[in-house]
Amino acid sequence: MRLLFVCTGNTCRSPMAEHITKQKLKDRGLNWQVRSAGVFAGAGMPMADHAVTVLKRRQIQASHRSKSVTEKMLDGADIVLTMTEAHRQDLVRRFPQAADKTHALLRFIADDDLGQTGDGAGGSSHGAGGDSVAASGSAKLFGSAGQSSGQYDIVDPIGGPEAAYEACADRLDSAIDDLLNRLEAQQEIDRLHKPRGES
Repeated sequence: MRLLFVCTGNTCRSPMAEHITKQKLKDRGLNWQVRSAGVFAGAGMPMADHAVTVLKRRQIQASHRSKSVTEKMLDGADIVLTMTEAHRQDLVRRFPQAADKTHALLRFIADDDLGQTGDGAGGSSHGAGGDSVAASGSAKLFGSAGQSSGQYDIVDPIGGPEAAYEACADRLDSAIDDLLNRLEAQQEIDRLHKPRGES
């Protein structure tokens, strides 16, 4: 299983999600691949200091440099989990071939049926009009610190106090537990329904 977490700048939410997931996978003995990227990320930026601090508090030592999401990353992922619905919509608009496997994380774990979250390429978009987003407009599109545009959005702590990052990490920690439980259960269902003799 190959997971890709996506936020805006790939310095707070998605790298925290990546490294929390890696730790949980290690604890579960699962050899899955996990990456993160941003829809509006400058290359090579370090993780936010407060993000590093809250991960250390969880005994997670993280080395990270920001990356912008690419078509190759999406093609290489089995599932793409975004921090907000607007992120999902932006990715679907720009990379419609990945629509079926791209989901807002909190919406994905809340749905009754696995994978029934995407609206597909035809869904309404809250993304930018072009392939890149002006820096001044990114907060409006993808949520600024302490704000969330929907019940299934993980609030962006950027620019906020350490407590905002702690709250974000707590939310991610709980959501990732639910995510991994769901994906493991689905893998077991798929295994049980696999035709005999199929490897």
